[in-house]
Amino acid sequence: MSAKARISYKKQMIVILLLFIVPFLACLLSYNLYTANTVVNANIIQENKSKIGVFSNSFERSIANITTFMTTTVANDTNFRVLGYQSGKLNAYLSAYEILNKCKDILSMDESITGLFLFSTANELYWNAFQNRSGTENRSGLSEQLRTIVSRQDYTSAEWFVRELNGQPYLIRVLSYNRAYFIGIIDLNKAVRSLNADSSANANPLLFATDRMELLTMNRELDQAHYTFQHNQNGEPVYLKSGKTRYRIIESDFGVKGIKMIYLVAHRRIWHDMNGQQFSLFFASIVCLLLVPLCYFLLKRSFFTPLNSFVGTMNSIKEGHLDVRMSNRSPILEFEQMSSTFNEMLHEIKSLKIVAYEHQLDAQRATMQFLRIQIRPHFYLNCLNNLYALAQNGEYKKIQEMILVLSKYLRDMFRQSPYLVPLSAEVHNIETYVKLQTMTQSTPIYFSVDMDEGLRSFPIPPITILTFVENAIKFGIYRDKPLIVNVKARYLQDGDSDCVNITIVDNGKGFSEDELKALNAPHTEENTTHVGIGNVKRRFFFQYQGEAVLFFSNSNGACIEIFIPLSTAGAEPHPESNEELV
Repeated sequence: MSAKARISYKKQMIVILLLFIVPFLACLLSYNLYTANTVVNANIIQENKSKIGVFSNSFERSIANITTFMTTTVANDTNFRVLGYQSGKLNAYLSAYEILNKCKDILSMDESITGLFLFSTANELYWNAFQNRSGTENRSGLSEQLRTIVSRQDYTSAEWFVRELNGQPYLIRVLSYNRAYFIGIIDLNKAVRSLNADSSANANPLLFATDRMELLTMNRELDQAHYTFQHNQNGEPVYLKSGKTRYRIIESDFGVKGIKMIYLVAHRRIWHDMNGQQFSLFFASIVCLLLVPLCYFLLKRSFFTPLNSFVGTMNSIKEGHLDVRMSNRSPILEFEQMSSTFNEMLHEIKSLKIVAYEHQLDAQRATMQFLRIQIRPHFYLNCLNNLYALAQNGEYKKIQEMILVLSKYLRDMFRQSPYLVPLSAEVHNIETYVKLQTMTQSTPIYFSVDMDEGLRSFPIPPITILTFVENAIKFGIYRDKPLIVNVKARYLQDGDSDCVNITIVDNGKGFSEDELKALNAPHTEENTTHVGIGNVKRRFFFQYQGEAVLFFSNSNGACIEIFIPLSTAGAEPHPESNEELV
């Protein structure tokens, strides 16, 4: 395109805006005269939007408070966990008593909550707590219906839901642990009366409804037998007509899925026969509407199409396609210059990213190698100390045997890849290591392997299983009891989640509760007792990008379970990971 055919975007914008703004201003003048008649309704609607916002926020806070109280009780209160199992009538009674005392406190602080129920099917215990202001005639019926819902599992535990109890709509939340159930209920009719303090005859109805606009509560101002909805062009209900009154519907969500709060504002008609002023407004509107397609065409050709091309190119770059380029064809001079500059910048970014990728890969490989080397020093020092002790005792034959086994062990270690080794090679190194330890330990050590034959060549980071076996020998021997260490490797098939499970168990002392809490934490902190295990967790994070799982527990001794997804097996450290390990 020649330079004469291109104009500045400023001139292009001015031409387009003038073509649109001049008739728009004339239309706006007429429109302002007309809207003066409807400003009253607009102000009323805006005022009531603020009011229903206050109502919904207040109700949402109440629901959030009771939800927090219920989830905290189920998750953290040991009394509730006692109720989940058969613990005896007295223990169950005392635990339920403690929980219900807390329930009474929360009920006294928030009047919108109707009641809280505590069911322990394991101990056949059924308690409830109601608001003091609530009637007592329907309490037994409510309890019975809630017990039926729980027994039939007729609820969704992940959220609040609406159910009719004793002929009234209630908002219900059920949380459970094993065979204990914690239920909160809110009477929607009472909630409406509590929220809408203005209960005068002229008050606007405040109601609850479903997302499909099915009314859950009613109001004495409405004709309950005859009411209809009026919808807009999108099929959304805008007005409710009851008898001779027409209400504008104002909606507000309060954090419960499938349910909304609606406020009905009586609509005031301020309308007259069309006069000359309104006819002028209609004609001006038609002119503006006819000019809109022309303005849109000009804006699309000059601005929208180049900008869409620019956004499309940026999205392609975001997905990793650095070979895309922006088109230079545009009637706007500045867009053409921007395209050329952007294409040159993309070329530079691609070159710099390759260099940065290589540097980051080198740095992460060095980190992996350092973590691997850091595990071993105390083992080599122990071997040297053992050799020194044997030399002092004059046991030269044992020294010779130990040196031969140690040299074979070191030869295998130096020959291994710094990233991944076959599972069979790791097991072979463990057997050599156990043999070394047997030569210096007075307590017998028995090591066994149960491995699927197809997993012998499965790749894992080196010194992984060996670290846990070494930890078992170091901390598991006590009371002159023979130490038994078993490694089991299995292939777990679960559709797209296929993985390999490696389990290391021993019959030693196991882990303390504090150690289990620290080892099962998402990030491993520096620990002078289990340096090797911490380094293994860091190496697994680098190697598998958080997809592999290590779980520590006790089972007549220490038990370590490793789960490695097949989708990540054999992958080298990801060069673009920049998460900081704690």
